Amino acid sequence: MRISFKSLVIGLGIGIIVTSLFVMIFTLKLKNEKETTLLTNEEIIQKAKELGMINPLDLEADKFVLSNEEIINKARKLGMEYTSTVDLQVYKEQEGQVDIEEFVTVFIPKGINSEEMAIIFYKNGLIDSVEEFNSYLKNQNLTTINNGGYFDIPKNSDYEELINIITK
Repeated sequence: MRISFKSLVIGLGIGIIVTSLFVMIFTLKLKNEKETTLLTNEEIIQKAKELGMINPLDLEADKFVLSNEEIINKARKLGMEYTSTVDLQVYKEQEGQVDIEEFVTVFIPKGINSEEMAIIFYKNGLIDSVEEFNSYLKNQNLTTINNGGYFDIPKNSDYEELINIITK
């Protein structure tokens, strides 16, 4: 059985046209489905909560505080070696550097308000009064903190140093 060139071209042409029609119909159908499945931000948040996700800002402030053991474990997972403060002090004394500044590592969520931040600092022993620090932040026009993350803060920091560290 021999197929003529004319029949081959006609068959290919019909095949291309039919395939093009299927692609057009399929893309129109997908486009209509996408338009009907657009979700609002609230719907996305609701579906995320249904799946068990949590918003870190919904947690209590003390959930953002890491214990020394948690910090050491996270550092070890990153391949860092842990040296205790006592070992560091002995090393610095041998080197002639006696002053050791103790740090507290805290997590500040992005977009946190001044009162929540004051609570985190209070629970970590960095400030003595939530109300006083909150007032200071409001006087400095810092009602929300736009950058978040983990911060190493010296224990004896004053309010100005605290603000400088978290707003860098």
